[in-house]
Amino acid sequence: MKQTIFIFLLLTLFSCKKDETEVLTTSLSYKYKGTTFTCSSTEVQLNKFNRVNQIVATKGTQIINIYFPDTSIGLVKLDIPNSAELIEGAANSYATSQGGTGTINITRNDTTALIGTFSFMAKHTNSANNTFAEVTEGKFTILQ
Repeated sequence: MKQTIFIFLLLTLFSCKKDETEVLTTSLSYKYKGTTFTCSSTEVQLNKFNRVNQIVATKGTQIINIYFPDTSIGLVKLDIPNSAELIEGAANSYATSQGGTGTINITRNDTTALIGTFSFMAKHTNSANNTFAEVTEGKFTILQ
C-alpha cells in the first residue's frame, strides 16, 4: 500500500506542467502570387498619426501599407478611409482605395502589442491598367 501511494505521489509531482509564457516578436507575413513572404522585426514598422495606424512592411522590392483607426479591435473593412496597398517595384502599385476590397481583423490592440490578420484585393493605381493584386493569409504581431 505504501508503495502505491509513493508511486501515485511521484506521478502527480512529475506530471505537473510549468506555465509557459508565449514569447512575442514583431513580424508580418502574407501570401502573394502563391508565395509566402515573411518580414522580420527590422522590416515591419508601425506609424501612428492623427488617430490612424499605418503598418509598413518591406520585403525586397515589395511594400505593404495598411491604414486603419488606432483604436480598432475586431474586423475592419479596408475601404475608404481605411486602405491597404501593395507596391511592387517602381512600376506597379495597387491600392484598395482605387478599387477592390479587404479586411483587417485586430485580435489584440493594447500598449504592448498589436496582433491581427489581413487580406485584400487591390486595383492597380494606374487607371488605364485594370489589373488587381490579391494578398491573402496575412498576419502580424507588432510589439509596441
